[in-house]
Amino acid sequence: MANTLAAKIAKASADVGGRLKADKTNTQDRYNYISADKILAECGQALAAVGVSVIPAMTDADINIGETAGGKRRFDARVAFVMTVTDGETESAQPWFGFGADYTTPDKAVYKAVTSGHKYFLSKLLMIGEGNEDGEHEAAPEAPQQAPARQANGKPAPVQVATGNGAPSAQNGGDSDKPSDKQQRALHAKGMDFYGSKEVWTLKRAEIVKSVTHGRSESASDLTKAEMKVLLDGLDAKIKARDAEDAADEIPEGDNPFEDAPEMEF
Repeated sequence: MANTLAAKIAKASADVGGRLKADKTNTQDRYNYISADKILAECGQALAAVGVSVIPAMTDADINIGETAGGKRRFDARVAFVMTVTDGETESAQPWFGFGADYTTPDKAVYKAVTSGHKYFLSKLLMIGEGNEDGEHEAAPEAPQQAPARQANGKPAPVQVATGNGAPSAQNGGDSDKPSDKQQRALHAKGMDFYGSKEVWTLKRAEIVKSVTHGRSESASDLTKAEMKVLLDGLDAKIKARDAEDAADEIPEGDNPFEDAPEMEF
């Protein structure tokens, strides 16, 4: 094989692409992923071993300041790069972008965007597929459930579960106040629909979960069924209001029935 830049990248990809395994877990959406630290260290070593360097140059940065439903500021950063891949003789310069969000300071949002952009460029350059964060590895939809067994009087039959001493005990539904996996997936889908990016939705979700649980938790896995319903209904209302507002842009002034509709607050 010729000792070209492409051949060197292919060699580094063969070394690291199929070897890296997820080392972190997102407890909110329940998926595993490879951390930025691991990607940067492992990919950098694999490329250095074949004499290839990746030189990131940040060419532009945009920061938008938004406000949450609770009045808290949020900084959303978009960073533009030119990523130069070189072996000292041949080089390839590629445009790239990174995105990041933070609630505290704009510089942290920029740092997150820089890290995110660098991580994903290297992972795609070296064909690393496991543990991505784009939803590909989310759980499959639940299979249709069979109707529960019923007694002769028409009432649901009790479910037999083992107790701590091994004796069966009649019980219906186990942890019955926890939302189903289907509801958790619906929450994620509606949040992504309304907030647009995974980074923003991840931050926003923690805030609204904390609000609806009155500070008890920031994790969606700790919601009760009633709290989950509040969030799902609230996101539905926000999505409908947004769609109505988009449609109202085409209605002549004075004919829009949604003009004074209040925004839903969690």
